[in-house]
This record gives sequence, C-alpha cells and structure tokens, in this order.
Amino acid sequence: MDKKTLRASLLHEKKSLSPEILCTINQKIQAQLVSLEQFNKANTVMVYASLPWEVDTSFIWDYVEEKRLVFPKVAGSNLRLIVVKSLEELKPGVMNILEPISEKEIEPGEVDLVIVPGIAFDYSGYRLGYGGGYYDKLLPKVKGLKVGLVPERFWLPQLPREEHDIPVDVVISESRIYRKELR
Repeated sequence: MDKKTLRASLLHEKKSLSPEILCTINQKIQAQLVSLEQFNKANTVMVYASLPWEVDTSFIWDYVEEKRLVFPKVAGSNLRLIVVKSLEELKPGVMNILEPISEKEIEPGEVDLVIVPGIAFDYSGYRLGYGGGYYDKLLPKVKGLKVGLVPERFWLPQLPREEHDIPVDVVISESRIYRKELR
C-alpha cells in the first residue's frame, strides 16, 4: 500500500478512537516518556501541539519551569523552532495546528529532545507523517534524541519508506519502548 492510501486509512482509524480509550493510552505513554533518563536530563525540549486524535502533548506544560519548550512554526516548506513560555503564545496556524506567535527562534542543534508527530511508526523507528515533509527536512539537523509517541495499534512492523525518511531514536507506546542503538 502506498503512503497516501495508508495515511488516509490509518488517519480515519485514529480519528475513530473513543476519547476514553485515547485518554488511557495518553496517560500510559506520557508516563513512559517522562520516566526516560534523556527526557529528565533534557534542557530544551521541542514538542508539537497535538491534534485531538494524536497522543496528547499538553502534559509538557507541567515542565515549563524546568525546561525550555520549543514549538514548530511553519515557514514556507520549513519549520522554524520557537521558544514558548505559555499556551497563550500559541495560535492556530497551518492546518489549524497551534503555532507560536513569538519570534524567539533557536537553531535545531540546540534541541536536546524532540517529540516527533506521526500517524504511525514502525519497528525500526520510521514514521508515517502527514505528508508535508517538514520533519524530514528538520530531523537531520537535530542532534538531540528523536522520540515518537504512538498508540500500540499504530505501531506497525514496517511502513513504506523513501530515501529522505529519517527514523526516530525512540518510539513509545502504552505498552513498550523501542530504542534504536545509539552511537
């Protein structure tokens, strides 16, 4: 199955998850993420503002006092990384996803840990994104740990890949954690 067809099918399935099931999944995934040593040691964490069918990333506001939080802002075909100190600094942007209104930009190399969005991930850390290519351009520039959060049912043995696709280092579901061998 090609990426476009698979994306549409999985997105439809994701959007049909009940809020109760998603809430339980979210809590388990968030607990696993914040228990990671790399998360606790990270000073600068990049995160996306989640959509209702994605793993909820709003828990990150619990860490605003101890970590520098960075959110992506679409600029043409690229992402700018903007430091954000409160939810009020985010407004709907491209595809109605919350984006920063501030202009305090940092370089990708300053990010210690990035939480990467994805519709699905595979057992090797590759992701099926939304098709914009924004993260495929950004991830090679990020030296920090790349983490994908995904409900177990969307963690698949293998996804279609293209040459430019970059895998994440860690994938976390409600029941397990995958860690790529880091060098």
